[in-house]
Amino acid sequence: MINSENAIGFKFSKYKISRFSFNEANNENSDFNISFSPSGLYNENTGEFVLTLAVEAKEVGTDKVVVEAIGIAEYQFDKQYQLAELPSHFFLSAVPIFFPYLRSFVSTLTLQANSNVMILGLINFTNMAEPLKANTKVI
Repeated sequence: MINSENAIGFKFSKYKISRFSFNEANNENSDFNISFSPSGLYNENTGEFVLTLAVEAKEVGTDKVVVEAIGIAEYQFDKQYQLAELPSHFFLSAVPIFFPYLRSFVSTLTLQANSNVMILGLINFTNMAEPLKANTKVI
């Protein structure tokens, strides 16, 4: 039986897209190299975690950045913990919880630009946990 008294709870509070740029691709059927850069700020006094996820999509064969976005997501822990006490499942889950909102934003804006719609596919973010953990600072 699982003892829920020892479980660390958190919730997704809110998000915003703080920066976005779109430059139409040179070719209509272009492929893109997409990179992600996660980082975090954790306030041990309030239990608030702020995730920053930077996304960059470059047109394959060129250095042209077609989409650049920075999204910020806020999470709230059920109580105050030290950074070292945060469970690994939080770092595994933080980016995948927020990504659908960012993906929808990119798709909607590229559609509204009456250009080629950029649809970011489903992505396995398992390898984002360690970079997020390494790029998290305590405030």
